[in-house]
Amino acid sequence: MFDLAKMGRSSRGKKFPGVAMLGWLLSGASLGNSPREIHSVEILPERTYQTIEGFGQGNMDQANVPWFTELSKADREKLLDELYTLNQGGLGLNICRTYIWGGDDPSHEHMWRGPGSQKCIGFEISPGEFVWEGHDSSLWHPRGAQERGATMVAFWNSPPYWMTVSGCSSGSKEKFQNNLRDDMVEAFARHMATVLKHYMETWKIHFQYVSPINEPEAGYWTVDSGQEGCNVDAPQAIRIFKALRRELDRQGIQIKIQGPEAAMSRSLDYLDQLLSDPGVVDAMDVLTCHQYWVDDQSMRAWAQRAEDLRKPLWMSEWGDWTLVGMPQALNYAQCIEQAHRHMRTGVWCMWEPKFLYDQKDGQLFRRPSFYAVAHFSRFLRDGVRMVECISPTVRANAYLNDEELIVVCFSQRTEDVILRLDLSRFKGLGSMRTYRTSEKENMVELPPARARKRTDLLLPAQSIQTLVIPYKELR
Repeated sequence: MFDLAKMGRSSRGKKFPGVAMLGWLLSGASLGNSPREIHSVEILPERTYQTIEGFGQGNMDQANVPWFTELSKADREKLLDELYTLNQGGLGLNICRTYIWGGDDPSHEHMWRGPGSQKCIGFEISPGEFVWEGHDSSLWHPRGAQERGATMVAFWNSPPYWMTVSGCSSGSKEKFQNNLRDDMVEAFARHMATVLKHYMETWKIHFQYVSPINEPEAGYWTVDSGQEGCNVDAPQAIRIFKALRRELDRQGIQIKIQGPEAAMSRSLDYLDQLLSDPGVVDAMDVLTCHQYWVDDQSMRAWAQRAEDLRKPLWMSEWGDWTLVGMPQALNYAQCIEQAHRHMRTGVWCMWEPKFLYDQKDGQLFRRPSFYAVAHFSRFLRDGVRMVECISPTVRANAYLNDEELIVVCFSQRTEDVILRLDLSRFKGLGSMRTYRTSEKENMVELPPARARKRTDLLLPAQSIQTLVIPYKELR
């Protein structure tokens, strides 16, 4: 059973008060006596950037057994609806990254995530010996996502243990040491192609993308890690990408390759080594980077490399499992805003949507972080384009389609502020719809109000707002 709080009501189930009581939309006269700071937000629709392709998740959810086994089959279906549709205030995700187990040595006991048990068994348990039974726990999520129209991505964190130097799929004996044996690169490519073919032909899960390595440059994948991981230096990664492309082509598997799933946007030397090889440039269809250790400057450098190569760039993984409440929600909003503004990515994927929920007695309840993602994912649909939004002192992004301007703004401040929107470049402004999440509100829809060339509105402390503003044409 789920807490399916609907849009238009607060999480407390109360109707939102009227405009006069709230004073959320303010006239110039009323601001004269206001002690709140005024922050300008200027929208320049003539300056367009990336097209937003969508939002997704990249998960070990199906492998982190205890939490989802407490859900009934019906509640799993409700979870999938909440993630991959817009029904009942769902997120409307359109990308599902599916974790494919490499598989660890069955005698190892330290792996704390594994499908169906505490052990990570994998598919190819010894050279050429594949076991396809016992993987049901890893299939319900991708099957459900595909049924709901998601684009499907398969990714590996490690090759099978017997292909590794250490004999363990959680990493090498020393930090930064490659853990895929040099003589196993071709075997790993065959392994991935064989598993993908089985998923598609037998389980009818059809992947459009595959990613062969994960955070390869991070250096923290060691034999005492709690999950699968594999250090891969750039020369070995070059071999992996080219070998996988050859093997997919040989087996007639029509699928695009992503990479390198860098842990850090600052890993530009690693990226440049990969892109210096023409074979890798040809093999890699999409560039991918995670958002755990980033800075604005290096994110812009990734955007420039993607533009130079004319390749899509995905922010393919980020999640916050440390915070709760509005601090966590604002963290999600900031990361999406940052990835769109600086990395110019068209795709943003979270890690483990479980972090968007609280769980109690086999039930899931939405956290504010769920609504933080929804402030973007529910409204940035059908290929909207990001446009210039000049907001020096407040976080705000603007997006445009042929009929509506969408502005997502949020405040991490402890006091209320006033936003002064400059909408002078738009003609025929219509009735503005506003949705807000705060400490006491979950995606509340405020009363509609007519937008003007200069519109002042209240942005409460520690809150997120999405503004949807119809217009007829640009000036």
